[in-house]
Amino acid sequence: MAKANLLGVLMMIPLIALIVLPFGLLHGWLAAASSLVWLGGHFLGFVVIFVASVILHEGLHALGWLIFGRVPWSEIRFGIKTATPYAHTSAPMQADAYRLSAALPGLVLGLMPGVISWFTGSGLLMGYGALMFSSAAGDALILWLLRDLQAGQSVQDHPTEAGCQVLPSS
Repeated sequence: MAKANLLGVLMMIPLIALIVLPFGLLHGWLAAASSLVWLGGHFLGFVVIFVASVILHEGLHALGWLIFGRVPWSEIRFGIKTATPYAHTSAPMQADAYRLSAALPGLVLGLMPGVISWFTGSGLLMGYGALMFSSAAGDALILWLLRDLQAGQSVQDHPTEAGCQVLPSS
């Protein structure tokens, strides 16, 4: 887990850059810094939005399992481990469904607001998108580790750690 956490932190830098650099080039670096100015005056609001977004992030994983993995709601659990909310399912699913479910929070909460900010010039939306896209670094690491897995291969959410385990082919 220590190695995974280090890799996740290192992955955050390019994920942030994917949102911030196009925004800065389109709208200027002062507009990009406007989210930091907002943060300075609204720290409690930031904490509330961030906590709610982390919970929504986990809910989006569960939604992905429901839709793409066809996992029944009764097989999904939510909890908090080491002050971090998590969603878990013990139901096996195909690797492509697991990958889509892993990518969903980063796409919906990170990339979508980031891209919208490029068109609207909203520094707040850019900041939120960059934060939430970088918060999906662990999910990006899982996607990278599963990149060579065949779409139909069965995987299962790991029972105690982040990520999944590949199940033997039948």
